[in-house]
Amino acid sequence: SNTLFYIGNASTPMSDGNDLLADRKANAKKATVADTLSTYTYVFNTNNPLFADKNVRLALSLALDREAMAEAVTFAKAATGFLPDTVIDTATGKKFRTDALLGTGADLTAAREALAKAEIPAGTARAFTLTVNDDAENRALAALAKAAWEELGFSVTIKYAEPVTNSVYDVSTGERLTITDSGMQTLVKEASVGKADFDVMGIEWQMYSRDALVALSAFTSDMNGNGTADLGGNPSARKNISGYTSEAYDKLIHDAYALATKDKGRADLLRSAEKVLLEDMPVIPVLYGQNFAYISKELSGVKTDAYGNFSFTKASLKDYRNRFIEAD
Repeated sequence: SNTLFYIGNASTPMSDGNDLLADRKANAKKATVADTLSTYTYVFNTNNPLFADKNVRLALSLALDREAMAEAVTFAKAATGFLPDTVIDTATGKKFRTDALLGTGADLTAAREALAKAEIPAGTARAFTLTVNDDAENRALAALAKAAWEELGFSVTIKYAEPVTNSVYDVSTGERLTITDSGMQTLVKEASVGKADFDVMGIEWQMYSRDALVALSAFTSDMNGNGTADLGGNPSARKNISGYTSEAYDKLIHDAYALATKDKGRADLLRSAEKVLLEDMPVIPVLYGQNFAYISKELSGVKTDAYGNFSFTKASLKDYRNRFIEAD
């Protein structure tokens, strides 16, 4: 092959693309892999009576075999917390957390024990829908999650979100534009304004900063970025997309926000907040994201950053002076 560099979420250039995940696994050893600043999660609608008790949410988390799920998509790591390994302690510049907050294998015994503690309202069916994007990775992960959760006695329906097309008015041009969002984008947008039309949804949580505060604040009741709702002339902060609220969690984030980024106590508060989040489990961390590329041995000096991006700033192509690219 004359390919010098290949990056992407499609099948590898060594195959015909008929089976993305099989191709990926077969060529994994040829890839250069970079950890990204993202965590694939399952977000609960905590307003659903089935998920109102945190023990139900904990049970569903404990039932997942994250190692098997990481293996299914090849380029991912089993999540050991909400925040990925690329998040840092801003006071030291070192890794934010070194201990695991989650087990990576399934623990059905602990899951059943947690479920036995749950107070589920009488008449509430143990059935729900898992909504995910329609792609190879999400399909594979959803199938594994469904099997694990049905081992606990739940009935799980997998729904694949379809793109949603809307017509919007562009005030700058005076024209109407057609915009197509993924189905998951639409669900998240609706949930952010208090219209949660899902039971559980698969979301890849992109961290916009290596500072833990940025990602963790999304689960506060008043610093989540979803704005305010005017309820009869009485503005009120909107909840996060899961509907989760916790005064203890809010206080930890508020206290951390009040400190300078170089204050050593700030990271301690944020580590405590992550622990509270995973004790309450409004969101199940599943996998840490990875990016991958196939790089020719003739191309050197390609670097990666904390976001998983590949940089060509210092890249060098062997014998480049004697090469040429034929015009199409």
